Amino acid sequence: MKRSVSLVLLVLAALAIAITPAFGKGPKGGTGGAVITSASVIASPNPAAADGTRVYLKGCGYAFAPVVVRVRHSAGYTEEFWVGMWSTGCMSNAYFVTREAGTYSITVHQSNGSTLEQVASTTLDVV
Repeated sequence: MKRSVSLVLLVLAALAIAITPAFGKGPKGGTGGAVITSASVIASPNPAAADGTRVYLKGCGYAFAPVVVRVRHSAGYTEEFWVGMWSTGCMSNAYFVTREAGTYSITVHQSNGSTLEQVASTTLDVV
């Protein structure tokens, strides 16, 4: 029993040490925020066909914390969703579906401790 409790405590301590570097002084001087490096986002395919094409997003350079993706469609409305992050700082699989033709604006936001900060962006041509 003591041995299994010690093993669990050891694993928890190792996880705490591994996760701690991802949370520290934020880029705007706040404390407790995620450390954000130079992040990127790519939409594929680009250009994409209108009316139902899956557009996949990928990117790296993020802190080990979820991001908020905002897709502003050419018709003016914005769709928003959360995407998980791998410990490598790369986005987990994410996609959205096209609607009308036009230029879509895609922004990625991550917490700096107190607010969401835009850390990456790209555009998508939908034909």
